Amino acid sequence: MYRLGLDIGIKSVGWSVLECDENGEPTKILALNSRIFDAAEVPKTGASLAEPRRTARGTRRRLRRKVARLAYIRSLFELNNIFIFDNSDGLQIKDEYKYINVLSKRVEALDNYVSEEEFARVLYSIARHRGFKSNKKKGAQGKEDGELTASIKKNADKMHELGYRTIGEMLLKEYQQKGEAVHNKGGDYSKCIARDDLESEIRLLFAKQKEFGNSFATDENLEKFLGYFSKQRSFDEGPGPGSQYSGSHPVRKCTFYNDLYCAAKGTYSNELATALQKINNLKLIIDGESEPRSLTREQREQIIARVHEEKDGLTYKKVRDLLGYKKDENMRFNVLNYSVRKKNEKRRYGRNSKSVQM
Repeated sequence: MYRLGLDIGIKSVGWSVLECDENGEPTKILALNSRIFDAAEVPKTGASLAEPRRTARGTRRRLRRKVARLAYIRSLFELNNIFIFDNSDGLQIKDEYKYINVLSKRVEALDNYVSEEEFARVLYSIARHRGFKSNKKKGAQGKEDGELTASIKKNADKMHELGYRTIGEMLLKEYQQKGEAVHNKGGDYSKCIARDDLESEIRLLFAKQKEFGNSFATDENLEKFLGYFSKQRSFDEGPGPGSQYSGSHPVRKCTFYNDLYCAAKGTYSNELATALQKINNLKLIIDGESEPRSLTREQREQIIARVHEEKDGLTYKKVRDLLGYKKDENMRFNVLNYSVRKKNEKRRYGRNSKSVQM
């Protein structure tokens, strides 16, 4: 009887083979060695080799989803007979709406009626720059997230302290009218805006335009627009159903039963197959017998029936009780390691041991 030990790291694998006695206790080192190889990382920085591809993939995903959101919003405008895009490709904004001062129109819409086309132009601009909302879990924020959060809080406090009603009004009077850019550029986070603040502005714009008689400013259109505006899939969800980017693959046929498909990992069929395999490999080691004893057909059927009854999983202790060996300390399972050490017992082969024989 022997035991194999592995120490697997990102750039090395250490292994050792120990000879064991009949109780499973190590008695001798038969062999040991290690294999060292180059780590899958950039030598100078320690960054992952996959980081450039992962970053590019994330960028493509964000752009793709942004394009999809804007397409839904354009469809909403067209359903309400608002056509502010060029009919040739449906993407370019018509010249009469492309070159208007959108921020000025955003502020004007708070106090006066604006046409349906001008209102749509304002909403489309907000949707293109919809602010920041983190989908990371607590504790996962890095240095960059800290800068974003600080900038968002600073701008929100600034808006309330100076008495601005909306983000658009603050951007117009604090930046655009002073000749400054209203959006971040080149790693600058000073103009980060929370998405929730922009959502509040959208609700206020709809409420004001509804009072002024704008036909597009209905409660139904508000909810639809906000649904497209705030749509964001969490990292855990991944691509949506039917997406070509979901990474799903056709289920292949079984190697042994050519007319059946392989079972997916989380299905009942796969779980049952795993349980049956473990039961079939299970043997009883009883003192006084030279060979481990295989389970009888009746014992296997007992365990299988119990597997379907246990909601929290069937343990080896429960199997022992089920087979009638609850108080029999001389019965052991072949798949378990029964090596026991006292807490204060000195390890036989410690790191600084001098008694190791090669």
